[in-house]
Amino acid sequence: MGRTSARHAVVVRAKPDRKLDGPILRENEKEGAWLSEAEKEGQNPLKDPMALIGIGGITIPFIILLVANAAGLIGQ
Repeated sequence: MGRTSARHAVVVRAKPDRKLDGPILRENEKEGAWLSEAEKEGQNPLKDPMALIGIGGITIPFIILLVANAAGLIGQ
């Protein structure tokens, strides 16, 4: 039995109204394009619940390892 392969065309459509005068840099973007709505209003980005969840998700495993190491559960 032979295998048939379907070929699909990939179409890329760039925005014709955007002109690229050089590399894509933050300075070339319009004002505030990289900011969230809260940051545009001047609020602290660390008050965002997702930021706190991200920071907690990174630090909690290390805290657990430190406690386990201090209790002597990790090691020889």
